[in-house]
Amino acid sequence: MTEKEIFITGLKCRIKKFAVDVIGFWSTMTTSNASSVISNHLIKIATSTGANHRAFCRARSHAAYVNKMYLVVREVEEAEYWMDKLTKNMVDAKSSTYYPIN
Repeated sequence: MTEKEIFITGLKCRIKKFAVDVIGFWSTMTTSNASSVISNHLIKIATSTGANHRAFCRARSHAAYVNKMYLVVREVEEAEYWMDKLTKNMVDAKSSTYYPIN
C-alpha cells in the first residue's frame, strides 16, 4: 500500500467517525429554533464532507485532487465553527445565562 493510499484510508475512517460523532452530538442538543437550524446545517456539513472526500479519492488530475481536498478542509472548518457556537450555547444555557449565537 502506498503512502497516498494509507493517507486516504485513514482520512476516510476519520471523516466517517466525524459524521457519526456530529450526529451523536446533535442528539444531545436541547431544542430551540436557533440550535435546531444550526445543528441541521452541521449534519449537512459533516455528511457532505464524506461525499467530497469520496470525490477527492476519485480525482483525475492533481488540480481536481487539490480542489476537492480544499472543500473537505473548508467544510470541516465550518463544522468546527458551528460546533463551537452550539457548545457555547449549551454551556451557557445550563448556567442560565443567555448569550446569543453570533
